[in-house]
Amino acid sequence: SATPVASAVSGSSDFAVTAKQFFIDLQNLNNAGDMDALKQKTTPDIYEALAHDIHTRTAASTTSVVQLNAEVVDETTEGSRRIVSVRFVGLVSESPNHAPDAVDEVWHFVQEAGDTRWKVAGIEQV
Repeated sequence: SATPVASAVSGSSDFAVTAKQFFIDLQNLNNAGDMDALKQKTTPDIYEALAHDIHTRTAASTTSVVQLNAEVVDETTEGSRRIVSVRFVGLVSESPNHAPDAVDEVWHFVQEAGDTRWKVAGIEQV
């Protein structure tokens, strides 16, 4: 019998919970403009994109996660690196005065061999 992809990640439902917290943490760090913490949680490409957004924004960021579901949709190993893709579906509010916007994104998390930390390596709109 075929093994579902999600079960290939040890405790994939646990990873979905971890990823959901990661999503919320990244939003909060982005709001705060915490460049050092963002650098720890992202690959250089993603970090550069976030840094550019932070440096060019004209007002404080007040994004908050209203509702969020996370589901592991893929897991693979490339050489010494593990990659887990998580689909986030939910509502995010850019400011207290606006209705929340729908979010439907797949985030690609990577973990290098010998490193316990996961980093965001890609974000795709679905």
